[in-house]
Amino acid sequence: MLLRDSTGRSVEFHLFASSGVDFAEDWLDAGSLSRDVDGAYLVDSIDYIIDYATDAVNGCNPDFDGKLDADIYADIWVM
Repeated sequence: MLLRDSTGRSVEFHLFASSGVDFAEDWLDAGSLSRDVDGAYLVDSIDYIIDYATDAVNGCNPDFDGKLDADIYADIWVM
């Protein structure tokens, strides 16, 4: 999924379950996010999203019990 923040940075962000399924849109509740004209999901901070997901995968996110069974892929660029 393509995320963009207010600084113009974009990231191709994915969370892959051990089965290979990408569940990033469900996990981030993408349906509740606004979208840019090119379809990118608009977020306040790309860094926050990546840190939040990384903490969940590593088991140190206080919003989750245990580790999130996923691999993160994030390719960041500036438009």
